[in-house]
Amino acid sequence: MDYIGEKCPVCHEEFASGDDIVVCPDCGTPHHRECYKKENRCAHAEKHTAGYKWERREQKKNPEGAVFSVCPICHFPNASHEESCARCGARLHIERTDASENSNAQSQYGEPQQYAQGADAASGIELAFLGFDPEEDMGGTTLGEVSSFVATNKFYYLPIFKRMKDMGKKISLNLSCLAFPTLYFANRRMWFWAVFAGLVGLVLSLPSAALNFASSFSEISEAASFVDAVNRHRSFIEELDSTFFVADWALRILYCLFGNWIYFRYVINSIKKLRARGVDGKADPALLTEAGGVRPANMLIIIGIMFGAALVSIYLMAVFLVRL
Repeated sequence: MDYIGEKCPVCHEEFASGDDIVVCPDCGTPHHRECYKKENRCAHAEKHTAGYKWERREQKKNPEGAVFSVCPICHFPNASHEESCARCGARLHIERTDASENSNAQSQYGEPQQYAQGADAASGIELAFLGFDPEEDMGGTTLGEVSSFVATNKFYYLPIFKRMKDMGKKISLNLSCLAFPTLYFANRRMWFWAVFAGLVGLVLSLPSAALNFASSFSEISEAASFVDAVNRHRSFIEELDSTFFVADWALRILYCLFGNWIYFRYVINSIKKLRARGVDGKADPALLTEAGGVRPANMLIIIGIMFGAALVSIYLMAVFLVRL
């Protein structure tokens, strides 16, 4: 939210562009950071028990004839008559600070809330959940729990997950799954899919590995029998390599299209399992974040597993070709 033109209740100076502003999580009153520190409380603290909520002196409207309203969260241009962003769901026209949202913002993000000029800061929840209701059911869990479990890159996943839940869509683009499906699944702790994608990819790469090995080690006497076996069946292996190459990319495209849906189902099922074990993600979102999120070390683990599997596969392929 842009507070330019509003006044700090402590020094009574109007806020200017670039001012360091913090917002009271109880009533939404903006202060200069230094003024808030000086008072060590909100200037309207005595009114909080009566339910006081700060309101703008004058609500800013779209310029007459404006075609677009730019979302303050994701900066997507929306039609000027829209009330919420078509991309992320954040509210576009905020007339006042909402009490319940401020309460949620305080409980999850501490006090006071800090915002930069030009950001949508009517309440912390706008930034935390992109304008969505954290209590919205996502298929047995709440959107707030999903957000805590996803942890990183939630601005990308939450709108996608919400469309999947609301519209039943399963297809979206995940370029990480196109390029590195095994690493993506491992990083997001989806071990079944990581191992599945890794092993299938390994099998589909065996013909190419055999041809490359025969070409690279044709002069080594210890590999002579394997090289001879590959050369005897080269035509068949090359045809198999072409077929497997197409199959590999077909699978990658499927991972790319359905990877987000697979992750969505994994998130929902994981939260349900945690809840069945007595984990209260609403009371302590950190427990969900610890169980979810990303773990880059998993990518190193899966690389090691696949390397070992590759050595075994190459050995078995060599034995098979020699005896063929």
